[in-house]
This record gives sequence, structure tokens and C-alpha cells, in this order.
Amino acid sequence: MLEFSGIDTALSKLRETVKRATVAKKRALLAEAHAIRRKSLKYVPLDFGVLKGSALVEPVEEHSDGSVSTVIGYGGDAGA
Repeated sequence: MLEFSGIDTALSKLRETVKRATVAKKRALLAEAHAIRRKSLKYVPLDFGVLKGSALVEPVEEHSDGSVSTVIGYGGDAGA
């Protein structure tokens, strides 16, 4: 009979690595989303400044399949 030792430790380390990777993935996505938002501000019409002031990046969401997403957009009072 084979006996394995250290499996619980290995699984614990693997779970921690997955958590750290997910945090890094969320941070990277958020940083890129903010960079895109900043770049987009160069192209927004400035008639009254309302649209430019409504630029947003929503919080990053984690999905059940492990993917992450966010929304970059304009809206708020500018949509009225």
C-alpha cells in the first residue's frame, strides 16, 4: 500500500496560490480599465463637461468560471 504525506500542505499552498493569482488578475484588470478610461477622456466632447465628468470604471467582478470583468463607460447625468 502506498502512503502519501504532505498532500494537505500541498493543497493548502495551491489554494493560496489561486487566491493570490485572482487578486493579481483583478488588480491588473482594474489598472488597465482606468488607463483606458483616462485615454478615452481625450476624445470626449466638452460642450458642457457633463459627459467627461461621468466617466466610470465599475468594480471588478469575479465569475464562477474564474474569469473577471469590469465595465468602463460614461453615463450618469450625461445620459439624461
